[in-house]
This record gives sequence, structure tokens and C-alpha cells, in this order.
Amino acid sequence: MKVDTRFEDDTLVVTVEGRLSLDNAPKLEAAIEPEIGMAQNMVFDFADLVFISSAGLRTILSCQKRMMAKGGAVTVRNANRSVRDIFTVTGFNRSVTVE
Repeated sequence: MKVDTRFEDDTLVVTVEGRLSLDNAPKLEAAIEPEIGMAQNMVFDFADLVFISSAGLRTILSCQKRMMAKGGAVTVRNANRSVRDIFTVTGFNRSVTVE
């Protein structure tokens, strides 16, 4: 898995490539942690994400809770069909905006 972070105004954009699973979810959390406090909103760009496990969903839910506490939100963009289906089946599409 490859993770890249950048800011667009007050939004932390997190690009994730590969597979987001139990083995590497801590890597994603470590990449986000130094910057999440400065963000009002977050966008996960999953254009190159091929798989997400429950550990990855848990990380996104944790980010959503932190953003909501500040009045912000988390958005998932560019997810492929199988990743979008996981969000729908698990009900995460009701907590996080999936574009």
C-alpha cells in the first residue's frame, strides 16, 4: 500500500494505492496522524485502491468521528465498484459521503 497526503486549503487529501487491510491500516493511521489536527475536512482518494478491509473501514470511521467533532466531514472519491459496494453493504455510505 502507498499513502500520500497533501492539503487543499483546510482539507486533508489522502491518496491510497493498493490494498488497505489489517496488515497495513496502521501505516495509513501513522501517515494521517501528524496532519489530521490541522484539517477541517478530509478526502480519501481511492482511485488506485483495489481492496479495503474492515480495518481500513475502521480507520475511515475514526477519521469521520474526528472531523465531525470539528464540524467537518470525510468524503471518499474515485472508489472503484468493488470498494463502493463494500461501503454500501456495510452501511458506511450513510456515515461517509462516497462520490
